[in-house]
Amino acid sequence: MNILMGMGNTLRQDDGVGVMIARAFSTPGWMSLDCGTVPENFSSVIRNNHPKTLVLIDAAAMGKTPGTFCKIPEENVPEAGMATHQMPVSMLMGFLKESAGEIVFIGIEPEDTGYGEGLSSSVEIAMHQLLRILVENRFENIPLF
Repeated sequence: MNILMGMGNTLRQDDGVGVMIARAFSTPGWMSLDCGTVPENFSSVIRNNHPKTLVLIDAAAMGKTPGTFCKIPEENVPEAGMATHQMPVSMLMGFLKESAGEIVFIGIEPEDTGYGEGLSSSVEIAMHQLLRILVENRFENIPLF
């Protein structure tokens, strides 16, 4: 089994992209979790299931064009993140490291994280592109940050 954790705040526009992906993602062999702003609350699910692959998805300020998505290695996560979670993503990854075969963090560059609902057009397009890649299990098509 594999697990996808979508993180973010849907009341802060593009910051909700991880949650929106988790809600839309349904593929055999995968469990999809809408973790909102408290992904650490789902750590027991990871520890109890020991996924082969754990994918974390969140908006990430990488200094790239809005809608760009990248796999971000654990050592680069502090450089590319949002401050809308209780626990930093890098700390969460370290905490879950022993419970998953592989952990992949995918960040999506937001356009607007101001208060409001809905995604910007660039991030919505990226969301659909990333969903296709995930469903088709083509992780190699996601560039590295």
